[in-house]
Amino acid sequence: MWLDERLTPGLRAVQTRFRARAPADFLVPSGAANAGTIGTAADWLLRFLRHPAPDLHIPLSGASILDDADTTTQNA
Repeated sequence: MWLDERLTPGLRAVQTRFRARAPADFLVPSGAANAGTIGTAADWLLRFLRHPAPDLHIPLSGASILDDADTTTQNA
């Protein structure tokens, strides 16, 4: 709720201004890719820019859990 109250007002205006000024190669065409995938890629890009060797323990742990769940589902 705090994030919604603090960040949501004005968010559309910031996004609109960014899109108007961003170079064409920064923009992803509507419907070209899943927004979550784009967001995750941007998040990882920023992490690697901030720290070129981030700790991958947490995402790898999550990936192994998803892999285990997928294997269980396929065997059911």
